Amino acid sequence: MNGSEKDELRIYKIYVAEHLSPDWQQTFSSLVIRHIKSGTCITGIFRDQSELHGVIRMVFNMGLTLEAVVEEKSGE
Repeated sequence: MNGSEKDELRIYKIYVAEHLSPDWQQTFSSLVIRHIKSGTCITGIFRDQSELHGVIRMVFNMGLTLEAVVEEKSGE
């Protein structure tokens, strides 16, 4: 990873199978939680991969079923 990629903020959507209640917003305070047909979409802006992996670890540690992690491309 070069310096310009390291400093670039990226938007990721993390999909989990469960429908999370609004109470989970406290746990994911800097992220947006939205119900979708198949579960929940957790969206956030991440500075780097380690920050993204931290949220994915939280999902795993909470026993949630991770379905997908998708980077939102610029211009979408």
